[in-house]
Parts: sequence; C-alpha cells; structure tokens
Amino acid sequence: MFTRIKRLCHSGLTLMASLRKLAGKVTLALYSYSGLESYSQPYIINMNLQLSQTKDTNMANIYWAGAKAPKEEAAKALMKELAEWTDNRYYARFESDGTGAHLCAIIETEHTEDTTKFVWKKEPPDKFMGWRLIRLFVPRTYIDIVILAKESDNA
Repeated sequence: MFTRIKRLCHSGLTLMASLRKLAGKVTLALYSYSGLESYSQPYIINMNLQLSQTKDTNMANIYWAGAKAPKEEAAKALMKELAEWTDNRYYARFESDGTGAHLCAIIETEHTEDTTKFVWKKEPPDKFMGWRLIRLFVPRTYIDIVILAKESDNA
C-alpha cells in the first residue's frame, strides 16, 4: 500500500512539473506517508498557474482573429455570393449579439422548423471576408415585410 502511495505522490510531482512548464505557478501539497508513523510529511510545491486570458491566445478567438473587410464591402460581396449559393430570396446585413458584430445571411425558406432540409447550391463558409457568417432562415416574404419595410406614419 505504501508503495502505491509513493508512486501516486511521484506521479503527482511529475504532473505538477509538467503543469509548471505549460502554465506557470500553482501550489500543491502532497503528503508522504512513511512506514507506520502517525504523522504525514507534506511536500509543498509552488507554481504560478496563469492561464492566458488575452484575446489573441484564447482558443475560442484564434479562428475568428485576423483582418476583416469593411462592413459595407463585406455585405455587398455576400449579396453577390448568395446568388451562387441559393435560388431562394436572400438578404445580407450586419447584426450584433452577445459575441459581437457578425455578417448575417438571411434566407427565405419554408424549412424554418427543420433547416437541415434546406438545400444549398454551394455550402457557405463559417467565416466570410474575416467576419463570422450566421445563416438565418426566415419564412417567405419576411425580407420584404419585416426587413425592408419602411416606417409608416400611423399616428
């Protein structure tokens, strides 16, 4: 049993040494039980564990980092590309949500409940001209009635 504990402690020390090389400083206390003694001997290892929170090295942002085309230019280019991707009515514009600005391809279809049934002539990318591309499926006539509707004076 003590041999297993010693191996486990040695494995813990090896793990912490590896973490120190990768991440920095962290404090770990391992206890070595020797023989039949009633007390334990702590081995304390101090390491500085500092995971980077910068935008450039955060794994979630690596794919989306980089140069982006101007918004108007990207929206116009997407309008041209959508003609090759679908025969349905479409519209492109910038929108924003909790993760920031993104380019939105709005497609009219009867498949709003199950968008997996929608058939693309050419599958759009996830990133277009440096911008995150969101596909939004809306019911037929939605673009004219909601998106392109002019404000009416009902007062």
